This record gives sequence, C-alpha cells and structure tokens, in this order.
Amino acid sequence: MSEPMLTITSRENAVQLSLTSEQVRMTLSEAVMREFHDEVRADPDVKAPGLTGRFARFVTGAVEKLISSSIQYAVADIESVEVRDGALVFTYVKRHRPSFEDITIVMDGVNTPVLAAFAPSDAQAFAERFAALKGQSGGAFWSLHLAPSHDDPQSDK
Repeated sequence: MSEPMLTITSRENAVQLSLTSEQVRMTLSEAVMREFHDEVRADPDVKAPGLTGRFARFVTGAVEKLISSSIQYAVADIESVEVRDGALVFTYVKRHRPSFEDITIVMDGVNTPVLAAFAPSDAQAFAERFAALKGQSGGAFWSLHLAPSHDDPQSDK
C-alpha cells in the first residue's frame, strides 16, 4: 500500500480515514487499537492456564483479527467525495459491502454515521484532496488543451 496523502481521525478518535494515490481506507484508530492491546495484556483470563486461558486467547485473537481489518475502495471505484451537512458523502462508480455508509460509531452516547463523525474542516480537506487526486488522473487533460495556442496563427482570429 502506498503512503497516505491524507489521514483524518474522527472527533472521538475512534476511526481513521486515509487517502492514498490508489485507495481510500477506513480503519480503527491507532488509539483504539492500543487500548485494545493494553486491555488484552492486562486481562487475567488471557494469562490463565488450561481451558480458560486457551478460550480467552482464542476469543481475543479472533477479535483482534476482526478489528484489525479495514474497509477499502480503489480510488477508481469512487466517482466523488463531497461534504453535505457536515458529513462526507461518497458517490461510487462501483459500490461493495461493507461500504463506509454501513459503519456507525458512538459519539456522546449516540450512534452516529461514521462519515458524520469527522470535524467539518477535516471532512472538507479530505473531499478537496480527493477531488484534486481525481483531477490529476482524469478531466484535467481537456482543460489544459482547450486554451488557444500562441503559436497558432488561427488563434488570433
């Protein structure tokens, strides 16, 4: 995976949304992952011998695998990203499940769509960076070649 051009984190520091030249990726934040690992290390059941310990290690291993996964879309599969009413809105060329819209997080005790969980300025920066990236890979070619050439004698007429 290429290096992120931009990563924004939800206001509750729960989720990160990253943009690379090739993909958009949503993961749990590093802070949430650190908290999970700290709690697992401190859990006496995980350290227990016998069946209790084996079961606890199995469950925590499965949970770790689940929470370490991400939702990813190729940039080519997203037509646009914009901000409406303070939330990110994705328009897809090719949508799959799960999509970013399927995720909710708890903010101030209320289930909130994750795409509404980012600071408005961060959401706007993400949308603008995505638009710039898409502009580099398509569309900009035509605007560059529509201006009249100064070397073309027909352009003065």
